[in-house]
Amino acid sequence: MTDPMIIIRLSGREISLYLSKDKGAGAPLPFPAAKWPMKLESFGGEEASAPLFKIGKKVDELFHKVIEEELPVWCDSHSKEELPIILLLENDLDETAKSTVVSELHRWGFENVHVSRSDTALFDYLNQEYDYEGLVAASSDGRNLFISLYSAEKPEIIERKIFPDAANDNRVEAVAAKIWEQVSDCTLDLDLETEIATLRKEAEDFLSSGKSEKEGDVRLSDGDVYPYFLNRHMLKELGGDQVSLDRLFTEFMLDYGMHDRSRMAIVLRTHAIGNFYIKENLVKSFNKVYEETDSMLNEVQKRLVALNLNKISENVNPLLIKKKEKDIPKHEQVSDEQAENHKGKPNIDNDSYTDSEEIRKADKQSADSHLIPVELSATIKKEKAGLFKKKSVLTINVDFPETNKLKWASVLCVQEKPLKSVESENIVKEFDRGDKGPFTIKVDLPLSRCPDARKLRIYFKPSPDEPVGINNAYLCEPCVVNVE
Repeated sequence: MTDPMIIIRLSGREISLYLSKDKGAGAPLPFPAAKWPMKLESFGGEEASAPLFKIGKKVDELFHKVIEEELPVWCDSHSKEELPIILLLENDLDETAKSTVVSELHRWGFENVHVSRSDTALFDYLNQEYDYEGLVAASSDGRNLFISLYSAEKPEIIERKIFPDAANDNRVEAVAAKIWEQVSDCTLDLDLETEIATLRKEAEDFLSSGKSEKEGDVRLSDGDVYPYFLNRHMLKELGGDQVSLDRLFTEFMLDYGMHDRSRMAIVLRTHAIGNFYIKENLVKSFNKVYEETDSMLNEVQKRLVALNLNKISENVNPLLIKKKEKDIPKHEQVSDEQAENHKGKPNIDNDSYTDSEEIRKADKQSADSHLIPVELSATIKKEKAGLFKKKSVLTINVDFPETNKLKWASVLCVQEKPLKSVESENIVKEFDRGDKGPFTIKVDLPLSRCPDARKLRIYFKPSPDEPVGINNAYLCEPCVVNVE
């Protein structure tokens, strides 16, 4: 039986249309006779000064051109009012834009419209296929950066943030100008406008290399090669310094309680794919880095087609999904009484769904069951350092409620920034396998590597030389102390 559906992916700049002829027919296919994604201005026509207002009309034209021609049997007994449309919005479109598009579709007779966000659909697919504690999506319109966060601890919430003008390294233009300054006098009749793309590429290569200086050669459009020299000291002189995107991104994740990237995945989407600056600043320490390629889009959209339509809406969260049977602990199946208690909650279909938040907690408890509990505590006090002098001393206590012997060679780290990996300069104490606790360690302050720190973070981790991962040995929350 034919069961068609249209998926519209829409941003403030581009649109893509896909058609599923039948729920069992695999991934939806792009609408024929067009190259997607398409600029909104092209989709709405040259006269479209406000392209969003043209979407209803254009979808209606495509309905008559494609649906009626390819699915005549369905059209004989159905109308376009019944045709399901899933509208997937990017994060650069606000509520006003959403209302505009939905109203336009309704005005042209498409009444069966279901609205969601592209990041929600992506997280739903990944959440079904993999078992991450957190997921991050990064997309861009070429200028702004859009970040979406999903945490298994809070599956009912997706946190979103826009970083204005943060998608590109503003140092690139300054470095490109510096290269042009050095080579322009050696050229005969070349101009900056013609060569700027090549110069930007040279600048990007230098900035992404991490090198302190570079003696390079650039081949310009006249076919000749010209030498240039760059170093990092030039950046501040050129006014090309900027606030660290890595720091802004990390602070946002920490505000949302996402500390341990080794149990998370990040997905680069849209114009964030291939952007060296975004990749350089965002992907560090994640367990897995994905790019939303065509194959992933196909899988996401297959998942959308398979979902019940009443679960595809911004008002309910499709991330509360059924786990694969092999992933569901039998003792955590929802009872009739639990199902009754969950009536009215979003995304719980009592015939086929379980309470996935409870499942997540059970999964996490199961995953953590082999970890050794460790308790950290710390205080900072003034102690005598001579006849009339005092010094600040950080006293750290490490306790093991269930054992007193270390299974792994381990390290105690004290640092200002959140831990992404164990760095040797942050290790204040090393322990051998078999050492017996509890331990008390004293550290003089301030620390030479961060003398102005207002806050210190303390971690107890297995040694980097151990085969076990840094988050697969101990069940230990970091201890944070304020430095007076």
